[in-house]
Amino acid sequence: MPAMPMPEFAGTRSAILPDLAHRRYRIHDILRGAGTIFRDRAWPILTVALIVYVPILGILYLVPLDQLIAELGTVQGLRTYTNISRLLEAMIGVIGTMAIAVIVEGATKGEAIPARKALRTSVSRWLGAIGTNWLSGLVVAGGILLLVVPGVICIVYFIFATQVVILRKLGGRAALEYSKRLVGGQWWRIFRLALTLWLLGLLAHMTPHIVEFFGRESSVLERVADGAGVVVTAFFAVAHTVFFLNTEAVGGVRTTALG
Repeated sequence: MPAMPMPEFAGTRSAILPDLAHRRYRIHDILRGAGTIFRDRAWPILTVALIVYVPILGILYLVPLDQLIAELGTVQGLRTYTNISRLLEAMIGVIGTMAIAVIVEGATKGEAIPARKALRTSVSRWLGAIGTNWLSGLVVAGGILLLVVPGVICIVYFIFATQVVILRKLGGRAALEYSKRLVGGQWWRIFRLALTLWLLGLLAHMTPHIVEFFGRESSVLERVADGAGVVVTAFFAVAHTVFFLNTEAVGGVRTTALG
């Protein structure tokens, strides 16, 4: 593959996260940085979340979960519902993830990017993201079929693929290779941080629904729990982008050509 010159990054100073390019973030640094950006850019981030994630909830409301469970059994019914949810996230939710990434990177440069512009940029890269994630899924599935462990290794190597597609304008194999270069040499560190973010996100998603479950049956509580889920999804999209930007900046990947 011919060399692709990448813009300079190392040595620059983030307007909102001054230490972004100067040290490797730990989990509390990622969450702190995400919180700072989320508060500072709450309006465009939440606007994107409402435009993208709320319609996904609306579609899921139309899925007859009780009927699925009655016809397929509890386990298979819930599995089918989960697969539908994952498909919607992969096809539609990725637009929100990428738009939020655009807003976050803009914030680190001192730019106030409105939701409309971020969404327009995201939609322009939608096919690239779908293709890249499809390719990533094939590679991961192949690794899991072989020995499981190779599949897990690939999942971590490709952890930043979506951010690469939208922020570095790469796609397919080039995006996966870029993500792999970011992770290279620090696989275990990235694995620990990514797993911790995933577990924290899962806990944050589950908490309002647990409260709803043990509370009185109420459509209001259900809507509140769903709304909290949208905010949580948006926050962890911010956190994952901060994770990506810090890993890239400290590693100095953008100061070299992508081979």
